[in-house]
Amino acid sequence: MKKKRMKSLGLFFLFSHGWSWTFLCAILFLHSSFSAPMGKVLFGIAGLGPFLGAVFSLYIFGRKGAGKDFWRRFFDLSLIQWKWLAIILFLPLFLKFGGILAASIFEGGLPAQWTGLFVPEFREYLKPGFILFIFVFGPLVEEPAWRGWLQQFYLKKHSSLLSGFIVGLIWGSWHLPMFLI
Repeated sequence: MKKKRMKSLGLFFLFSHGWSWTFLCAILFLHSSFSAPMGKVLFGIAGLGPFLGAVFSLYIFGRKGAGKDFWRRFFDLSLIQWKWLAIILFLPLFLKFGGILAASIFEGGLPAQWTGLFVPEFREYLKPGFILFIFVFGPLVEEPAWRGWLQQFYLKKHSSLLSGFIVGLIWGSWHLPMFLI
């Protein structure tokens, strides 16, 4: 059983880090950026790595019925308490507005012009293409892998705190090539 667990984890890493880093490094080698058309395509393909790793690991090495449970947790919003759903939906917006307000206060007052939703950087977040990209490649592709598969993998042997810490370290290492770009 331990050998099967390690193979499952290895397959997950092959996709999450191997697949993703290959396409992210291609952006670097092509001297591209996330804003260039080729960079966007490669970045999108790279972002699929964790999800593919989770799904392949689940179906190749998972117990019977594990796939059904995974997809139920993916689609069934009734499994999320309403207060957590509200936090999921509104916390990012609250943090952005709070950050703008804090920056304005520390710089000596609120901006004279509140039009354009405060600052030019914020307008970028409201473009439909950006919202779709972040929604698809954030919660719909990454989280089923990190929280839906990897977190569950470590919870079988470790506490919630330690599992969360391990997943956080792995998640952080997955993002390393993005800092270079």
